[in-house]
Amino acid sequence: MATQRNNRGKVVRAALVGYTNVGKSTLMNSLSKSEVFAENKLFATLDTTVRKVVIGICLSCLPTR
Repeated sequence: MATQRNNRGKVVRAALVGYTNVGKSTLMNSLSKSEVFAENKLFATLDTTVRKVVIGICLSCLPTR
């Protein structure tokens, strides 16, 4: 458990914040090359999602939607 906490400081964390139905899930899919549920419908995605994005060789980021 202590090792996991120590490693958290080495990862950049970012949040995608915005009004409903503005494309946060679509942006998350583009950044992380994942399949986060995205639909053109009000309040379609209310659950929090975290994905790992690797930028370059040594920088990792955890965007949260």
